[in-house]
Amino acid sequence: MKNILEKDKLVFYSGFIYFVIASIFIGIRICSFFGLLNFPGANIIFKIIMQVGLMFLIPVLLYKVFMNKSFKQTFYHFGFKKTTSKAVGISFLAGLCMFFLVLYFSSVWSAILELLGYHFSSSSSSYSVWDFFVDVIFVGCLPAICEETTHRGLTLNGMKHNGGIRAIVLTGLLFGLLHINIVQFGYAFLVGMLLCVVTMVSRSIIPAMIMHFTNNFIGLFLSYSQNSTWLQNGLVDSLLGMFSSSSFILTVIMRILVITLCLYGICWCVGKLFREGKKLDYLEFKKNLKREVIKNGLQNDIDLNNEIFVYNLYREANMINLENQLKEQKITFREMMAGNAKKATELILSDKMVTPEKPKRKYYFFFYLSIAILTIATIVDTVLGFVL
Repeated sequence: MKNILEKDKLVFYSGFIYFVIASIFIGIRICSFFGLLNFPGANIIFKIIMQVGLMFLIPVLLYKVFMNKSFKQTFYHFGFKKTTSKAVGISFLAGLCMFFLVLYFSSVWSAILELLGYHFSSSSSSYSVWDFFVDVIFVGCLPAICEETTHRGLTLNGMKHNGGIRAIVLTGLLFGLLHINIVQFGYAFLVGMLLCVVTMVSRSIIPAMIMHFTNNFIGLFLSYSQNSTWLQNGLVDSLLGMFSSSSFILTVIMRILVITLCLYGICWCVGKLFREGKKLDYLEFKKNLKREVIKNGLQNDIDLNNEIFVYNLYREANMINLENQLKEQKITFREMMAGNAKKATELILSDKMVTPEKPKRKYYFFFYLSIAILTIATIVDTVLGFVL
């Protein structure tokens, strides 16, 4: 691997690391199916192993070793960048909208599977206050941090230089398939793609983590409200009942309005996160400019306190990147003026206003292999769901 480009190594090793994660994940699921992991405390122990070990430590450590990076460089590549307080608030709102979309989509998808004869597995759980707080950690916090590290950190950032759209679709597909559950696959695929978009436009993995946590936390809270005595019983039914009517047509109309409102809310939040992401990009540009000015002794020539001057330099830097794309014929002036949708999207999603490089498929081998084995595992799980 010494003779290939750094970006090709990035795709190859990101895919290989993900393949290792997927293989171990499937192995653990097989052991669990055959009852080899049934012992006291196994549930919590394996949640820690799956989340902290498999989804966080393995991608971070293997990426650091294979790409010869420091921990600081690794976390920076994975998108662990500070974000604005405004972006944090917007992310919670986006997570709330996303939850309602997932709620309606999953209910429709589950109804279709049930009509086809799929047997849903049932599990008995206690619903004490202690159990709720444990689940907030192991179902709310850890997946939001660790699953995002693997998918939006390792996978998305490993592929995005070869095209934001390609990276979004493949990462969303992997995220959906890794659940190895046909019931969850449908909405997890869509959620995975949405979180990829959020990560790319916000220039940080933090908003996606917040949205992931918000979705999981609300789901937990409503689940406990249905089954516990210490929370209001039937909260979910009451919530859904707000959008129901004795008239079937009116109920459908009301729910379509809710879905439309949530979709509008998601779009609004993504637009706002894009603006916050550009602010962060500008601040990073300003920080790097200051370092270069001091390094080259240009303090007397460049006034860093003049915000208008610095911002104009920032805009010129972006325009230079775009001009280079035109010179290299990666995008034509006619395409730019005609508003070529695909290339315009790629420019918006890119970090520095650049169109993607042509992907070399051979370096995607382990990503495609991961999709293959996870697809097989999901099909097997689905067949068992219809048979057992």
